[in-house]
Amino acid sequence: MGGIVLALIMTGIPSRAQTIINGVGLYNAPSTTVVSKQYSIRIKASNSTTWRPASVLWSKLNNTYMDGPHEVNEKYYGNLWGCSHSYVNFEMSQSVDIEVTRIGGTILPSTKIYPENKVTNVNFSKNKVIFTMSRPCNVAVDINGEMGTRSQSANQGPAQPIVHTLSVHGNPVLENKPQLTDASVLEITAGTKPTAAQLETFRTSTTLRTMYFKPGAHTIGPNFKVYPNKNYYIPGDAIVYGTLNNMDSTSQSDPPANLGSAENMRIFGHGTLSAQGIPHWELQQVELDKVYDGSNLVTVTQADKDSNPTNAKYAEQQRISYRRTAIDLSYCRNTKIQGIVIADPANHAMRLFTQDLHSSQPNDVSWVMACQL
Repeated sequence: MGGIVLALIMTGIPSRAQTIINGVGLYNAPSTTVVSKQYSIRIKASNSTTWRPASVLWSKLNNTYMDGPHEVNEKYYGNLWGCSHSYVNFEMSQSVDIEVTRIGGTILPSTKIYPENKVTNVNFSKNKVIFTMSRPCNVAVDINGEMGTRSQSANQGPAQPIVHTLSVHGNPVLENKPQLTDASVLEITAGTKPTAAQLETFRTSTTLRTMYFKPGAHTIGPNFKVYPNKNYYIPGDAIVYGTLNNMDSTSQSDPPANLGSAENMRIFGHGTLSAQGIPHWELQQVELDKVYDGSNLVTVTQADKDSNPTNAKYAEQQRISYRRTAIDLSYCRNTKIQGIVIADPANHAMRLFTQDLHSSQPNDVSWVMACQL
């Protein structure tokens, strides 16, 4: 967590949720607050002359550096202060051309695109770079070679150059997308968190199969429960703030017991699961009342950490550390994580655990990208 990882992705534009033209599928941005202020991107089919704007999203940090290597509220290493990562996610079924523009800046021929063998026809013009992706792939664009100016070992704040990284995710067309008109779909409207009654109905229903996060921004919190034999769909025009797990929060064991397996589960789409706003690193807030109802929050200080293992607050923080991982699932069989962007996770992007996995029930993680500041 002390460095920047060049990776990530996301969405597009038109008036509907998604428009596919000439084999290129773009999405609306889920929120104006997550639209990048560093880059704009246009995309077209290589055999077409019509460019279409894509929604470039980003994960960013404040420009203010405070309180040594850990800032009090956001808990990022100081050497990342002011940095950002921009990303675009789209579907493609044929060769596409990508035009990247740096807003208010220049793009020099020192810019590198990785892996280099995934792109062709790279051309530079003032504040733009244009290149071709002949097939679905993920590429990181190192603008002006700026990543090479940073040290991997220094964590001491503003002395490090500020960089604004970029990645482009050209997905294959996602199969078996759910439809809101399907009786097996539970719609979750942006700006509303599923109620306990909704979640229980979804968990026990033999009809409801897929939880569909509709376009826009959703806040589900850092402890959202997922269940076996269920699907969770995040389309490209949705962003979900929170973390997913199948742990029993009322369990007093260390680590906590599971609510059940993660068998036959699918978490998929071309949207973003974001941990922005969840306290990062060691100084996370924890609940000591063991009820996990959001009350009695305390902050683990560096002194608490230093007094480990006798300090109760630090011990409790470690016990519930699964809540910081974007997706933390145990006893996975036939579990599929497909297409989503995991943005800015407060701990690991994913942790999937299983025992006695049989070849007839393989797990599948595919076309998933993670951006971690």
